[in-house]
Amino acid sequence: MLPGVLACASIAAAGIAAYANSLSCAFVFDDIITIVQNSNIRSLGAWLGGIDYSRVVRPLFQFSCAINYALGGLDPRGFHIFNIAVHILSGFLLFGIVRLTLSSERLRQEYGSKATAVALAVALVWVVHPLNTQAVTYLCQRCESMMGLFYLLTLYSFIRCMTPGRSRVPWLVLTVAVFILGMLTKEVIITAPLMCLFYDYFFLPGPLKRSLARNKVVYLSLAAAWLAAVAAQLPVIQQYPETLAGETGAYSPPVYLATQAGVIAHYLRLVFLPYGLVLDYAWPPATLSVSLVLSALLVVSLLSLTVRLTWKKHPAGFLGIWFFLILGVTSSFLPLEDAAFEHRMYLSSAAVITLAAAVVLRVLRGRPAAGTAGIVLTVAAVGTLAALTALRNRDYRSELSIWQDTLSKRPGNHRAWACAAMALDKLGRTGEAAAGYREALRLVPKDAATWYNYGNVLYKLGELDKSLESYRKALGLDPGRAEYYLGLGTALKALGKQEEAIAAFSSGLGTDSLDPGLHHCLGVVLSEAGRPAEAVSNLSRALAGDPDNPLTNLQMGIALLKLGRYRAALYYLGRARELLPGSVEAENNLGIALMRLGRLGEALGHFERALELDPGNGAVLRNIERIREMSADR
Repeated sequence: MLPGVLACASIAAAGIAAYANSLSCAFVFDDIITIVQNSNIRSLGAWLGGIDYSRVVRPLFQFSCAINYALGGLDPRGFHIFNIAVHILSGFLLFGIVRLTLSSERLRQEYGSKATAVALAVALVWVVHPLNTQAVTYLCQRCESMMGLFYLLTLYSFIRCMTPGRSRVPWLVLTVAVFILGMLTKEVIITAPLMCLFYDYFFLPGPLKRSLARNKVVYLSLAAAWLAAVAAQLPVIQQYPETLAGETGAYSPPVYLATQAGVIAHYLRLVFLPYGLVLDYAWPPATLSVSLVLSALLVVSLLSLTVRLTWKKHPAGFLGIWFFLILGVTSSFLPLEDAAFEHRMYLSSAAVITLAAAVVLRVLRGRPAAGTAGIVLTVAAVGTLAALTALRNRDYRSELSIWQDTLSKRPGNHRAWACAAMALDKLGRTGEAAAGYREALRLVPKDAATWYNYGNVLYKLGELDKSLESYRKALGLDPGRAEYYLGLGTALKALGKQEEAIAAFSSGLGTDSLDPGLHHCLGVVLSEAGRPAEAVSNLSRALAGDPDNPLTNLQMGIALLKLGRYRAALYYLGRARELLPGSVEAENNLGIALMRLGRLGEALGHFERALELDPGNGAVLRNIERIREMSADR
């Protein structure tokens, strides 16, 4: 018991040391959509109150983010602490699985005395390995690390369930439960029951056929859980018909399969030489080349060796199956939008590391001071890898730094140029952002989102005609996006083309009739065009979707003033003043409404406050003069 506790303490210490500096890292890339802008995580009560999990993508991942949000809002540190904890717990489980396996009846004689030491070495190297930073430091990929935790716990509890002399029911219940939780986190865990079956084949006593008959309750339970989990995920899976049809992006199934030869070879290189890590590879489709042929030979050879070792029931065959079966969900013939992401190696890397540890153990066997040499090698490997992980974490310190790092390694990645430009824009470096978008469009001219974002920075730079052209190109490529019409209408309005702006905003409502931003902008331009009744109608719809928007409340008040509905205007102008303290426009229009209602003293107070905020404002000065004239007439 004590060696196990000390081993887990060592794993935790190593994990904390490697990832401590990740606490200062920012939300990047898909974190913005899946966490920062995800309305699902804003209410923990909604999750606890019976949300329909079958209609939510990876609900357990989103629920975990909702917990983080409830505890600390959008402070990234809380999200990072959670991710590190999940990773360390997975390290504990990997240690437990390796130690149980080496202590099993089949391997006990050869490895039993070294089980704890070898399992600790494997877990330490895996926990601090920089290849795993994408599953730990890149926050939205906690779906991968959480799935990994449930995957490992499924296998660990299965092993415990199949161990003679133990009460099987609690372990069986745990096996089924954590597998289902894993399916609610990420679909890759779908292979876990098969891994349990292979574990039985390789490491449990007796032939598999006899084990299946003897343990039919266990296997029927796993089969039922697998079917239930797949059925529960069908509504989510059906959201991606293009993937199921093999029509994703640039990859047909044969091209994707060929591309994966190079990707898998690259993954394997990163396990042994973890330099050149990249957030977003934008891996190009494979073409016939010497590199592709060599990569394909490597992968086919490893697959053939795995089949041969499996036929002979050699333990290394299990590691080959572990590597290919888990990775095969994303690295097969079924095309995904992106061919390569490092987080996909999160679990598969453990098999490679375990095999490497076994090879080192075999090489050192019988040599003088083998134990000391093993300790020295482990300490050196863990120290080096932990330092590389800490260095890699620094690349995630901001959106700009991670994209600059990506571009230094993948200068032809148009998405990296666009994302770097977006980060520059957020920092107020608009001119540099425009240059980044131009480079992204040079690489991929038919990217609607990049044209739209380029239009936004051109608008900020005052290049209205160019921004208009950019928005039109975005709409030509993708006419179904409401925000593109919003950009187009805003540019037209700024150029004084009111009727065209009204048409653009109205067209946008045809793609998303509930968009409060479109209703707001349409209401403003209608009000300015002398159509206040239509403006009020649209501004009302905008407020229905976003009732606390200060600018919409202000514009509603102004439109109501134009209609002569002064008392109604007072409410909205008061709300605008409340929500936007220090607004000269709100104070001035409140004064106008009160003046029209004959409440001259109150009106004068608002005009004077507006003048304090903006001394010399001509409109306010004229209104104060009007008040004085009206007071004199009385």
